[in-house]
Amino acid sequence: MLEIFHQQFPVTRGKTLILFLGRIDLKKCLDSLALAFAKVHNHFPDTHLVVVDYDNIGFIDKAQNSFLQASCLDAVTFIDMVSGTLKYAASNLHRQDANL
Repeated sequence: MLEIFHQQFPVTRGKTLILFLGRIDLKKCLDSLALAFAKVHNHFPDTHLVVVDYDNIGFIDKAQNSFLQASCLDAVTFIDMVSGTLKYAASNLHRQDANL
């Protein structure tokens, strides 16, 4: 399953993936996530954050800007609503590295 995900999003290959699976919405505090992930990424540069779900209110530009301001946007992949095999692969990213 992980290979399916890497084929679709090759920038994630070889990285320790962190998954955020939820709406891209102001209520989800992605600005706080950006600051926290920037700290993690500074200590563990092989990490990559994957933000998966839909943006039903047009918030993605603001969310991406939060990661840009935190200097970690290059280590974040935003994925719109996924379904089928790709959704299953994304929801199982946590099984990639049990040592994290």
